[in-house]
Amino acid sequence: MSMTAEGQRRIRALRAFSYSLDGVRLIAVAVGEEVSLRAGTAAGLLAEGYAEAVAEDAPPRSLPPAPRRRRATPDDQV
Repeated sequence: MSMTAEGQRRIRALRAFSYSLDGVRLIAVAVGEEVSLRAGTAAGLLAEGYAEAVAEDAPPRSLPPAPRRRRATPDDQV
């Protein structure tokens, strides 16, 4: 498991989170996104199958940008 800062571990989300944990808003973490959490928190998420460990030497992985939505105009038909 990757150790980043002192006592921190880097994980990748495998499933969507529906709660906050240890002061971290996990709801905002997308599937596939990498985050650094305290070691105990990361271990719990790994054990429950919500995340996987990221190799220590792996470069940070970024997600593709979300598709942009076009604003509705008066000419749009409903």
